[in-house]
Amino acid sequence: LYVVGFLTFFQGYFFDTNYRARTAYQFKSDLSGAMKQAETLNCDTYVLSTNETGQRIVELVAIFAHELDSEQLRGLRPVRDTQGKTYTYTDRYRYTDFTDGPPSAAENTAYVVREADLPLFDPTLYQITPHEGYFVAYPHTFAQEGGTP
Repeated sequence: LYVVGFLTFFQGYFFDTNYRARTAYQFKSDLSGAMKQAETLNCDTYVLSTNETGQRIVELVAIFAHELDSEQLRGLRPVRDTQGKTYTYTDRYRYTDFTDGPPSAAENTAYVVREADLPLFDPTLYQITPHEGYFVAYPHTFAQEGGTP
């Protein structure tokens, strides 16, 4: 029985040509990559679209992509940006399906969205960068200024 299990694992891991693609899909590597890309922007807030995926999954990916810990999630320790500025988790990360209102190009916010959300983002107001199945939208105003000083 152990030999059969080992051979099945060995064959699936080393010889299954779709293993990497299936694993990447299951772990939302496209969303994780978009989150990593958004992390390079000097923004105050991340707004993550929960359309098509759901808040729990998006939130879990954000936690892993930005290496957040339980103290930060509970507000016991601040979240720091690349410049050292501190935020609470709830101020830094927002999850939405955009039913509470459209995005605002007046805020220094990086939006991580799906293609279905793109009509909400005017390309004359936002720098829109594709990342596999997701898009990172960031207001041109802040992209030109390098974010908030």
